[in-house]
Amino acid sequence: MSEQRIGLAEEAFSFLGDGLRLAILRALAERETDAGPRERTIAYSDLRRAVGERDSGKFNYHLSKLTERFVAKTGDEYALTYPGHRVVDAVHDGAFHQRSGVDR
Repeated sequence: MSEQRIGLAEEAFSFLGDGLRLAILRALAERETDAGPRERTIAYSDLRRAVGERDSGKFNYHLSKLTERFVAKTGDEYALTYPGHRVVDAVHDGAFHQRSGVDR
């Protein structure tokens, strides 16, 4: 694996080191599940309400860190990008909390 790819992966994972950011991704994924693929976007205020964050400044800061790589912004609405889906899928599937040994 190239140094450039490793650097990009490190940067991407650093963006996910906050519970609020993961909550944003999960809320966007739930929106898609509930609304279906045609209505996969959600307005800022609805997303903030779904996450349960009262501090708009804090919410905006963390959302902005996810935007472009994990979250797409179209006008005043947000949706998951492909990498955002992969993160939610990995969390949902337990990829980050399973502990397993390596067979010899």
